[in-house]
Amino acid sequence: MLIIKKEQVKMFEDAAKQAFEDRMVMHLNRCFPEQCAKIGEKGVRDSISEAVKRTQELGLYMEYDIERYLNHMYALGFDFEKRYSYVQEIFSDPDIEKEELMDILGKRTEIELAAHSDTREVPK
Repeated sequence: MLIIKKEQVKMFEDAAKQAFEDRMVMHLNRCFPEQCAKIGEKGVRDSISEAVKRTQELGLYMEYDIERYLNHMYALGFDFEKRYSYVQEIFSDPDIEKEELMDILGKRTEIELAAHSDTREVPK
């Protein structure tokens, strides 16, 4: 019988969290190099921690959802939830299943960007 101690489980969890964070740092640096350069590696890592915290508050735990949340943060600004009213409408809608939140947000953001492509800014 294999016995895994709590300390060993914590080590595996910590290693998995670090690996995820490292992947997100690479992703963000590849997709948003200018923003990452402005805030530095510590700022990027802090933003990842904030995104993990916020997505957990929203009931989202999948890495893909956290990555998409980060993409919105970096594309629309770190204050995108406050800045764009449609984001809060989506996040506070009780009829939207948790698994659908980021899909709906992504589609709505695409629509908003396409509708305002001449100004290159999403309406507030």
